[in-house]
Amino acid sequence: MDPELGSSKQTTMNVSLPDALKAFVDEEVRARGYSGASEFVRELLREAKVRREQAQLEAKLLGAFATGEADAESARKAIAEIRQLRDGNVLGPDPSARDLIGDGRK
Repeated sequence: MDPELGSSKQTTMNVSLPDALKAFVDEEVRARGYSGASEFVRELLREAKVRREQAQLEAKLLGAFATGEADAESARKAIAEIRQLRDGNVLGPDPSARDLIGDGRK
């Protein structure tokens, strides 16, 4: 579980939405079976975080290719890690992929 998103301590944020977006959130909560708007928003934030991490990994991989630091095997492992992030199967980076691309965080 992601320590940033899975901690038991929670903070409340108030967000102002136009009526049309509030109606959209309410409909998504009903249609997708969320327990409430907070659960829906948390999922959206998790997805945004994964997209950002994936983009960072891809940028590092492209940088490694540009500098000649990437070989085929390490690139294959890094791409597998990016796919795991995309698919929600985050098991942690392979050690050799981590050497090539770092841990995906700044």
